[in-house]
Amino acid sequence: MREALRLNLKNKKVSFISNATWGGMALKTMQQHFEDEKRFTQVGTPVAIPSAVNEETVAGLATLAKDISESLVDD
Repeated sequence: MREALRLNLKNKKVSFISNATWGGMALKTMQQHFEDEKRFTQVGTPVAIPSAVNEETVAGLATLAKDISESLVDD
């Protein structure tokens, strides 16, 4: 994340997948890094994976994958 911001990349898309066992702060921290950045567009709903993958997580990942693939077609 910091590299993407430091390299002054523009017109890029980002999606977030985090490990919820890290105290749940990883996702929030990642989103905060990109929150005020106009150069990046968030694609899809972030997915937090708990310590064990469950049906809800699988569904969230499938939706995120669909959102990402659709965003690539839109370009």
